Amino acid sequence: MRMRLRASGGCLAIFLMSASILSWSQTEQALGHKVDIDEAAKLVNFTPQASVQYDYVVTAAVRLLLFWVSRDDVGQGYIRLGTEPGQAPLETIHLVMGSDPAKAPLGVNRWGAAAEVWRRTDNSGAFFGFMRASNDESMAAAREQLSSEKESRRYRYAGIISRMRNGQETSITVPISTSQDFTLHQLPLAQQMVMEQLKTTTRTPRALDARPLQGCASGSGFLFTLRELMMAALSGQKPPLTRCYVYFAKRYTMTLNRCEPVQELKVTLKMRNTARKVEKIYRNLRRADVRVINTQTGLPTDFRLVFGESGELKGVPVHVEFQPNWWFRVAINLRPDTPSR
Repeated sequence: MRMRLRASGGCLAIFLMSASILSWSQTEQALGHKVDIDEAAKLVNFTPQASVQYDYVVTAAVRLLLFWVSRDDVGQGYIRLGTEPGQAPLETIHLVMGSDPAKAPLGVNRWGAAAEVWRRTDNSGAFFGFMRASNDESMAAAREQLSSEKESRRYRYAGIISRMRNGQETSITVPISTSQDFTLHQLPLAQQMVMEQLKTTTRTPRALDARPLQGCASGSGFLFTLRELMMAALSGQKPPLTRCYVYFAKRYTMTLNRCEPVQELKVTLKMRNTARKVEKIYRNLRRADVRVINTQTGLPTDFRLVFGESGELKGVPVHVEFQPNWWFRVAINLRPDTPSR
């Protein structure tokens, strides 16, 4: 991928999955939390009546000794924004992103999906997400895991569902092992499998009550918090801008730093199936660096994104950069040759 920035450049998001255990001894509490989880499953398991979708292409780079080797179009995904009208309308953000084993080197299949719902009228929300679990601390470890999965025909997922309401967050997560290696093209089947496992698990939900949530009870999660920060910057608020949210009974802060105008961003991608290059020039953008901190551990996660500042791309990520470890990094670009719908 060749990218040129004039004046200033880009930034965006991807979310975190981590855990914190809180014990509950009273049966009434456990039953109440089970009701919360059931409500969350109903809220996130719907197709919005009104929605707009933005399609993305994934570029991956691997560090080989002193230099990086990158390849375009190794994966794909989308962001879908929707609403469910009514007396208490629901807003939703769906995110699907990952590698495509038909295109990625070694047939790598690493992907995830998330659906986040938010009702502004009472600051309540729900989150459902899952991802292909991996422990890729090095390239050798990644290859070993791929080989082990194929040999044993057991593929690991991690699923989570959460409910935020009345100043309390309740979550449950389960590790899942399946004999079918779902790809992102089989999203409905994988989503159904993970949801059934979450709804029938005997694990006790984990909760975080109002005291740790003081000042952080908006009901929104990672995706809506990121969108809120982008829109706050576009409204004229000066960075750094910080918001908090809760994920799996842990409190996080998200800070949008150094939000600068981008005069021009040129993206060139080589599409794998056709071996052709597509090119797109974007204008009227903002670039920001984002830092997410787990307030319990203090550990930060950083990423960079470029998003539109006006028109139909206002508040929409155009380019995202994320490096989860020393040997691997990923860039996510709005697909140049596919119109939004």
